[in-house]
Amino acid sequence: MTSLEVLCTADLHIGRRPSRLPDRFDPAEFSPRQAWTDLAETAVSRDVDAVVVAGDLVDSENRYAEAFGAVESVATTLAEAEIPLVAVAGNHDADVLPNLADAIDHLQLLGRNGTWERQSLTDADGDSRLHLDGWSFPGRYYYESPLATYDLDDDGVPRLGLVHADISDEDRYAPVAVDDLATSGHAAWILGHLHVPETRHDNPPVLYPGSLQPLDPSETGNHGAWLLSIGTDGTVDTEPLGSATLHYEEVTVSTSHEKGFHDIVDATHEQLRGAVTECGPETALLAVN
Repeated sequence: MTSLEVLCTADLHIGRRPSRLPDRFDPAEFSPRQAWTDLAETAVSRDVDAVVVAGDLVDSENRYAEAFGAVESVATTLAEAEIPLVAVAGNHDADVLPNLADAIDHLQLLGRNGTWERQSLTDADGDSRLHLDGWSFPGRYYYESPLATYDLDDDGVPRLGLVHADISDEDRYAPVAVDDLATSGHAAWILGHLHVPETRHDNPPVLYPGSLQPLDPSETGNHGAWLLSIGTDGTVDTEPLGSATLHYEEVTVSTSHEKGFHDIVDATHEQLRGAVTECGPETALLAVN
């Protein structure tokens, strides 16, 4: 039996616009909303088995009107392709995402009110092939580890954990310890909250996908969705898709008095060529500080 493929993302913050773009570029073309629409096309073209979002799909409650149409459209597109859309709420959309899930067909919100909830991906016979275990923020802040209340059974089916949390010892955003995640028995964890992609543990993978589209110059490097291939034995392969169309990069060029103007120009060009090389395949705009 083939592996299941799950497209993973987090921290879209639909309703925001990327900052500090040159005036000649339309921020809407590089917005999280547009990246979200593009994600649906990627999911359908790759025929993935599910799309999961680890919180902060929406920027805040006052973005409800803008988010509704975007989320409903993507949920409908995925449903027509028989691809489940599963999400948990983060600290920014703890209030608004449950309302969106109530109003939008085919958006499955897991773990309301700070509880653990499971949705299973099944085969043609109705047998579970992968459990999606999720926990949602009950409010703006949460000072305890969500794992302290994890109460779902381990029945031998591979499990993918989905939670918006901060890996730290003490924090107000659902602090978790990486060792607790790595020893929980899950095949992998997809986390939200940090906007720069980062793998905190390799086997099993504990992954922050980062923001789908970078939102400001502090979010440097490649961004985009991640593809997880999960075998029946729980083995997981991860692949960053580099699907963001915007790339922020910081370039440092020496301007010491020993260098002439042409030397500085040449050094700048060399740094820019290096930055372009690091961009993802879909990058349309490189913003350099």
